[in-house]
Amino acid sequence: MIAILTPPYPDELFYSYVNRLSKINGIPRERNFIGRIMGNINDSTEISHFFMNYDGRGIFPLFFNSTNINAYNIINSCSVYPFQSIFLTPNRQAMVVDTLFNTSLRQKICFCLISRLKYCKECTEEDMKNYGYSYAHRAHQLPGVTVCHKHHTPLWDGDTPIEITTDAVEYAIFTKDLLDAGLQTNIDKIQQSLLPHIDKLTTKQKDFINKGLFLTKYDKIPEIVRILMNVFGSVDKMASCLSVNDEIIHKFIDNAIKEYDVYEPFNSTIIRLRHKSCGTTYFTTPFGFLAGWKCPSCLQKSETTKKSFVEMVKDLVGDEYTVVSNYIKRNDLIEIRHNKCGHIQNYRPKHFLDGSRCTHCRIIHDTKLFPNMVEYMTTGQYRITRSGTNIYEITEKSGAVIEVSIKRFLQEILRPTPSDILPVPVKHLKTDWNEEIFKISKKPDMVSRKYILARIRSIYNDNDLIFIEDIHSLFSKEYMMSIQNNLRNFVKEKKIFRIENGIYSFIPRQISNEDLLTQRYLIRNGKRIGIHYGNSLGYEMGLTDIKPDVKQFLTNINIKSKGKNHVMYGITISTKGLPIIINDDNYRYLMVLEAIKFSRYFGGRKNNVRIIEFIKKYNLTLKMFLSILPYYSNTVKKSLSEIWREYEQNNRKD
Repeated sequence: MIAILTPPYPDELFYSYVNRLSKINGIPRERNFIGRIMGNINDSTEISHFFMNYDGRGIFPLFFNSTNINAYNIINSCSVYPFQSIFLTPNRQAMVVDTLFNTSLRQKICFCLISRLKYCKECTEEDMKNYGYSYAHRAHQLPGVTVCHKHHTPLWDGDTPIEITTDAVEYAIFTKDLLDAGLQTNIDKIQQSLLPHIDKLTTKQKDFINKGLFLTKYDKIPEIVRILMNVFGSVDKMASCLSVNDEIIHKFIDNAIKEYDVYEPFNSTIIRLRHKSCGTTYFTTPFGFLAGWKCPSCLQKSETTKKSFVEMVKDLVGDEYTVVSNYIKRNDLIEIRHNKCGHIQNYRPKHFLDGSRCTHCRIIHDTKLFPNMVEYMTTGQYRITRSGTNIYEITEKSGAVIEVSIKRFLQEILRPTPSDILPVPVKHLKTDWNEEIFKISKKPDMVSRKYILARIRSIYNDNDLIFIEDIHSLFSKEYMMSIQNNLRNFVKEKKIFRIENGIYSFIPRQISNEDLLTQRYLIRNGKRIGIHYGNSLGYEMGLTDIKPDVKQFLTNINIKSKGKNHVMYGITISTKGLPIIINDDNYRYLMVLEAIKFSRYFGGRKNNVRIIEFIKKYNLTLKMFLSILPYYSNTVKKSLSEIWREYEQNNRKD
């Protein structure tokens, strides 16, 4: 596919190499040249999808499949990966290898080490003299390098010379040696090798190491390199101090040898495999292979044929979300409805499958609380062992390790079907984790308006009535004033509508005073929280035909004026509590016992017939009555005993 193919020049950057090949083959634009490598594809969108950056992402596998050039030679002599891998965790090494060298859709994270091209004028003149072409040198592009390691002259960024550092020459030589050495190591081993020498470092450098080098961003690499220079002096001495652990290598060989051919040379930071069953060759690392980075061709095929997007959503969220519009491509916007709140939102499918959820309801905690969240909700089974900017390392009790984002972890931990990400299912998932983690917040100002609204939306549907006492119960007492102020603002902004004093809804609505009282004291969000008592109960159960002037409620709600007659919504009411929580299971039993308690107001024993009819209608059991009777007087117990004997006699007759 490439008419003229020459080998790369010494230390030539892969980006520069492909650029040079395109010109040699008479194709002035690299994009058109890449299109030819891909099989004369003319779709600019598809070409730009694979279009490489300076690091060469996406072009390595296409290039290797189109030429006979040895892949390892290109990677070791043309890419910056041998240097980049030193500053990555084993898991990140696997991710970078997949991003750089495979065309898999599993990872599209851009791990770009090079943000701009630098060059040395003396090297440019020598290259033109020796080869007739100038090209970009790898060693010049490494982070923090400001001078040429060979000529010790400043590097240039376009027409501007780069400001040099005091140790510029020493630094440039050390980084070039690191690049050429191709050390089979990672940032964990670097950290371990530095700990015995930590006394040699400055206080700032000690703090930097103690916090964990695995947190390093690429802009911090120069700082690590300078620590290595100060401690070891040379790359050879540094290499001799690095720890060696063959456990992963042995596990890899035991697991890979049956299904895969392993190409030589073997490298712990990058290996080339051939899947025996389908013939696909790809790059990964021993750690990545053990973590599940298997054949990308088989994985991609299974992902596209095994399940539709709708089925994937069903697996992740059950019936909580519904796909509204048709799925076309993973990058196209698609409408998905959150069935809990009714909100329809546009998502990119790849984002939804990676944990993005309804912005109206999804509560994103302060990232500082995430470690507490993980440990609490999994009852200590999982814990954070490393904290990054967006990715966290999470370790299971067995020692299994994963690296995920907050969104992805919450998705996998809460999904109704088994997770492919979590190494071990959570045995004891706590359902109240959201409330408990919120209580950890110490500062009142941490309760943002967005959090308050999202918290309320996560519990109530549009048609529900929202009562002020329930809102206060969601938050600590210290936030009460903040909640009140924000509710007033929500009403002004029409994000919430005020129905009555202390009652709100997400939609404007009309509701009768009788229904307001019922939903406030008797049935809250479809759950029983109270019953009538006294004359009100007699009227409700049909024990008396006289409608009472005062509505009387026994309720779980904590009301300040409890037990006193007062007017609410134009109706005189009286409220009391019980020493037992009223719920859907016991409220009918409590109605019977309360009716017996106040039977003298309804004609005494002559109403036993109606109480028995009530017991029979709802198939009430003696066992449940006995569990509640300790809260009532001996008189009530005796009366219930008489009623129950009569009830059993009637049943025998029937």
